[in-house]
Amino acid sequence: CNEGYMADYCSLCVDGYYRLTGLCQSCTDEGGETEGLLIVVAAVIFFGLIAVGIFLLNDDTLDTYVGKLLTIQQLISIGQGASENFPLWARKVFNLLNLVQFDYSFARTQCVLGPINLPEIYAGYIIMGVGFL
Repeated sequence: CNEGYMADYCSLCVDGYYRLTGLCQSCTDEGGETEGLLIVVAAVIFFGLIAVGIFLLNDDTLDTYVGKLLTIQQLISIGQGASENFPLWARKVFNLLNLVQFDYSFARTQCVLGPINLPEIYAGYIIMGVGFL
């Protein structure tokens, strides 16, 4: 495996690395100072809009917006595989858009918190969703 990778087929990142768009990146790389703030702001806006939509929009309008949100999620998923070829500024924008899919991997949480397992992530999403309603 190359530096930063481990396990069968080099599918995991070693300690001191985090996965971003399928690649293991070093926790000591420069950049990423504002990602935590972006996550908080984007989450508040996103969940705020959802709460407002649920309480203020009629069913037909809400259906239209949910359909548009699903389309955006699909477009983000399609672009996710190609994002490693984007210029740095475009990757940062794309990473922010990934928050629509609850993908916050660009925030380097693995570097700060260590590995997080799936049940912990799922529980966090449930708590956040309930908290914003």
